[in-house]
Amino acid sequence: MRGQYYYLYLIEDIYTHKVVGWEVYEQESGEWAAELIHRTVLGERCARQPMMLHSGNGASMKLVALLSKLYHLSITPSLGGPRVSNDNPGSA
Repeated sequence: MRGQYYYLYLIEDIYTHKVVGWEVYEQESGEWAAELIHRTVLGERCARQPMMLHSGNGASMKLVALLSKLYHLSITPSLGGPRVSNDNPGSA
């Protein structure tokens, strides 16, 4: 439908290029991103391993809900630079 947009939240292991989590939403939301990350960490059974989440510099990636979840799961956040067109890692 013209004018309808969707937001893909995709979590990819950069070493194996395996897509470990993804969902599509009609709106951006830090809460939904936090829930997806939590489910993905539980599903991949990697909760006690050192992890880093690299993401774009969008508003939903800097919200308190998401940053709190990352802190709770001991995940180090890494944001791309502002106004940089290639700040997100490529997905296969």
